[in-house]
Amino acid sequence: MQATWRRNSEMRLLLMTLIVGTGALALVALARNVASVSLAAPLMAVMTATYVTAHIAMRRLAPQADPLLLPLSAILNVLGLAAVYRLDPKGFGPTQVTWTAVGVACFIGVLVVLKDHQTLSRYKYIFGFLGVVLLMIPATPLGTEINGAKLWVRLGPFSFQPGELAKISLVIFLAAYLAERKELLAIASKQVMGFHVPDLKHFGPLLVMWGLSLAVMFYEKDLGSSLLFFSIFLVMLYIATARVVYVAFGTALFMVGAFAGYRIFEHVQVRVKTWIDVFNPKYIQDEGFQLAQSLFALATGGLFGTGLGQGRPDIIPAAETDFIFSVIGEELGLL
Repeated sequence: MQATWRRNSEMRLLLMTLIVGTGALALVALARNVASVSLAAPLMAVMTATYVTAHIAMRRLAPQADPLLLPLSAILNVLGLAAVYRLDPKGFGPTQVTWTAVGVACFIGVLVVLKDHQTLSRYKYIFGFLGVVLLMIPATPLGTEINGAKLWVRLGPFSFQPGELAKISLVIFLAAYLAERKELLAIASKQVMGFHVPDLKHFGPLLVMWGLSLAVMFYEKDLGSSLLFFSIFLVMLYIATARVVYVAFGTALFMVGAFAGYRIFEHVQVRVKTWIDVFNPKYIQDEGFQLAQSLFALATGGLFGTGLGQGRPDIIPAAETDFIFSVIGEELGLL
């Protein structure tokens, strides 16, 4: 009975999401021209079919799954489709739909192959090792440096960030490790600098993750990915142990490493200074131009937005990547 209720709730939420997405895409298409609607309709049809297929798979293969996850991913995706379609209907639109279909196919494949997620815990160290390897690939000659950060690997016409796959592998490792050791990690058996901490052999993973996150920052020159990676670990550690001291200690460690990175890497210094004073004439026409334009876009949209299709995302450089939030914020508003 509960499984049926969960899946029916998911179906209703998914239906609402697809209606919102269809409306958003239609408004964006009409804002360009009437002919653009004929390009948008097949994209939304494929997107709808993809999520309906995912729902059917959930109903049959994972009836007890959380009913919110699929609709939440869908609403983010369909609004993202409307935003990128606004920028390039013939390029970004089909690409978004294609990779959505690929992602859902992989999702269904996992549901078919992995009957019990607890099975993954048997291979936690393999996932941990795989995550570390993926994380460090861009630091090898295979990596490509873009805008000062070495995050990408290019294989022929395709390029991707191994760090995105590394996050999945490392989350699996951390979840399994923390589930196994959470009682030991929650017990404070020693005192260091006034803080009660567990034995080093159990506390060691915190230091290892700190080292890995700093390695990402130093070798790949990307403070953002490093911070995200370490934050994931701290959140999972807190959920497992409910000890604030880990979060405080981990944050302090990262701040020390981040300060060192700031002092060592010139491009990090430039980005921080630009962020602090983006409207400085020294930065606004150069390093700070993209950030300044995104702030202008958000200011133009205000609280309620200019309306879908009524913004000017074309004046934000590379809006489809780092600043898609500004595109959406300008047209939908901050509320």
